[in-house]
Amino acid sequence: MEIESGASETGLHKSLTVSSTAGLSNRLRVLLSGKAIAEATGREFAMRWRPTEACGCTFDRLFQNEWNVHVDTFFDYKNVYDLSNAPYGSFPEWLSLNDPAVFVFHFSFLFQPARFSRHRSLLERAQQLMRELKPVDPLLNRIEKFRECLFRACMIGVHLRRGDLMHHRPDTTANLEVMLEQVDTWLEQVPDAGILLCTDDGSRNPFTHHSLPTQNIRSKFMQRYGERVVMTEPNLDRGKPQAIEDALVELWLLRATQFFAGTRGSSFSEMAVFGRDIPYAQLAASTRSYQRQVRWLKRLGLYNLIARMAYYELGREAPYAQLLHRNLRRLRIFLTGRY
Repeated sequence: MEIESGASETGLHKSLTVSSTAGLSNRLRVLLSGKAIAEATGREFAMRWRPTEACGCTFDRLFQNEWNVHVDTFFDYKNVYDLSNAPYGSFPEWLSLNDPAVFVFHFSFLFQPARFSRHRSLLERAQQLMRELKPVDPLLNRIEKFRECLFRACMIGVHLRRGDLMHHRPDTTANLEVMLEQVDTWLEQVPDAGILLCTDDGSRNPFTHHSLPTQNIRSKFMQRYGERVVMTEPNLDRGKPQAIEDALVELWLLRATQFFAGTRGSSFSEMAVFGRDIPYAQLAASTRSYQRQVRWLKRLGLYNLIARMAYYELGREAPYAQLLHRNLRRLRIFLTGRY
């Protein structure tokens, strides 16, 4: 029996409303998975997308799609599935949920194909929806002009994520050398390939507003690869609409490359290849300070305890810095009542 949008087989109106205050790519993960779940369960879909320090731009400034994504969408914070701090194993099985009105707050995909086999079709639908997203015409024009003027026949996309990830994922953000090695390997296969370099190296932390150390990634790539390297000139202040527009242009350019090397743990790197079938690598290397801290944690017998906590909360290995950030967020929500 075919179910009309927003109506169950019993005629009861059903809805799924999602919200995220995270960055652009994290919001896209919530949007795509939420819309796929809503379609599969016959729910009316809506998303609350408000500008924040992590993503200071509205949906309609970025995309043409009429997907019921708005700044003023009603969101019931008193009756919400807050998955941003929920243990990995406690996520609901959305396809069996009976609540008529569901509100979900998160920063990542809502489905879990590794836990629920029925979610594999949701993943496939989300990948299809990603391909259906269409930037607004001014951004499309920028994307096409850049490709026409600066792309070669074959392009290697590179994304070196820095910014606040340097604090949250010190186990990944010392990956410049392994990134260069990967690019060298692909250039042996395609000697005439160009390189599209995207990085937020030198940006400030949008949550603390503190300046972050620069690694001079752009100059190092230019010195190593010369004129084959092309870059945009993005605004790195994520609280400004222009910065998010620039990020979207870079993301769509990366999705037009034939090879891709990204930063493990970065949602931006993940979305650059989401639903695509190309050679890619998500690369990581830990900072020296993090390596020292791990050695001390192992000597004190605390490392295995932290590792078990990470698997319980996130379903994967993660640095203690990320767990600390999550728990500080829990405390802030408890004290202020604000997400």
